[in-house]
Amino acid sequence: MDLYYALMLPSGNDAALCIAYGIGSLLIKKKRLKPVNGLPLSPLKEFIKEMNKMTLKLGLRNTMFANPHGLSEKGNKSTANDLGKLAYLALQVPLIRRVVST
Repeated sequence: MDLYYALMLPSGNDAALCIAYGIGSLLIKKKRLKPVNGLPLSPLKEFIKEMNKMTLKLGLRNTMFANPHGLSEKGNKSTANDLGKLAYLALQVPLIRRVVST
């Protein structure tokens, strides 16, 4: 829970990376993905792939993530409209409402 609160702080980029690596590792295990050309898969890349799949499911057609924290990086893009939709959807989750209200 502390990591989740840290994520929501103004400088929660380290928490975003930690969460992405953790969930990405779980995704690799769950999907039983194998190394490619003998190289291990990147939990971070797997997490970002899932983030981008979710943008499509949520109807965020002008959003693409290149990292889990949103800092400037080639490939990160969105629109004010998509960010507004995402904020609205996020606030429907009671845990997110509780964290951002503190």
